[in-house]
Amino acid sequence: MIARIPCVKCPAHGVRTVEVPWGSLNSRFTFAFDRFHVVKYLGEAVDRVRRQEHKVLRVEGDRTLTGSKCDWLTNRENMSKQQKRRF
Repeated sequence: MIARIPCVKCPAHGVRTVEVPWGSLNSRFTFAFDRFHVVKYLGEAVDRVRRQEHKVLRVEGDRTLTGSKCDWLTNRENMSKQQKRRF
């Protein structure tokens, strides 16, 4: 199984990535991951990046990400048309 590490490229802040638990030295994770846990870790990573970016944007007075947590964590295929437009 291959998992992509969440990464955001922002002109103002550069490339931001999130540390994943299986990527650290001596993490004691095996190379066998079930789908549930991979999706769980990636969802948590996406949420961490969203929160970090939201903090930076709020300091700058930008409220773009306010109220968007569910949109970031919802599978795009399961989104309503309204959610897709908002996202």
